Amino acid sequence: MLPSRRCPVAAVLALALALVGAGCASSSSVRHDTAEEAYQGGMDAFERGDYEEAISYFQAVFDYGRDNEWADDAQLQLARAYREDGRHLLAAQQFRRFARLYSSDERAAQAEYQRAMSYYRVSPDYDLDQTYTEKALNFFQLFADRYPQHERAEAVEEKITELRGKLARKQLAAARQYERRELWEASADAFENVFRQYPDTRWVDEALLGAVRTSVAYAERSIESKQAERYRRAVDNYRRLEQIFPDSPLLEKATAHYETAQERLAELEDEGGQPLAETDE
Repeated sequence: MLPSRRCPVAAVLALALALVGAGCASSSSVRHDTAEEAYQGGMDAFERGDYEEAISYFQAVFDYGRDNEWADDAQLQLARAYREDGRHLLAAQQFRRFARLYSSDERAAQAEYQRAMSYYRVSPDYDLDQTYTEKALNFFQLFADRYPQHERAEAVEEKITELRGKLARKQLAAARQYERRELWEASADAFENVFRQYPDTRWVDEALLGAVRTSVAYAERSIESKQAERYRRAVDNYRRLEQIFPDSPLLEKATAHYETAQERLAELEDEGGQPLAETDE
């Protein structure tokens, strides 16, 4: 009689199931009989730095219902445990949940601040994707609007300024890239957008210099009927720079391009092209 070939397969399956069961048991190994025990177990684990176990305990509090007396504290501590464990996106979700579920709690403002901070902590260098920077900025701005008298209001304004500066620098880098590729119109637009969108940042004078420079380059490469309006664009940006940053060390560089634009406008007028007209700015 041939031996059954099912036995080894069955043994392997049994072993696999046993391993899966062991894995599940280890992930839910926290012991508690009440919501209070689960919460205290989470606090003990949190204080000794075992955030994974703390998370399991705090989640276990909700097994006793979201309306038990420890649920609000557990929700906040769950968010903090994710934060301390470096899982900032999960922390952001849990801080948001606390603020939403317990909006009348005096700690809701702090939870909203920590939600913004969670995205701030994962905001990358300016030359990378800025999705989390934009999220952090939006939530800091929301906090500032809702809690203008909060003790963290000044720190939040500093964070807003920092993040806006990062986004401005990102836009400036894009403008420079367009310029290197000789995409003059796109470059001029991008430089101007730094001024229009982020006028309170440290990159504005450099952006206006770039707008003057690329507007001249764009005009020089345009058909004659379009040159005057594009030289005037350079003149407008130079006047912005001169008015807002009269002491900028970049003004001298911009002046050379401005003079080129003025000379070419005068030549176009002499040649019977579009006359040099004053702009509204």
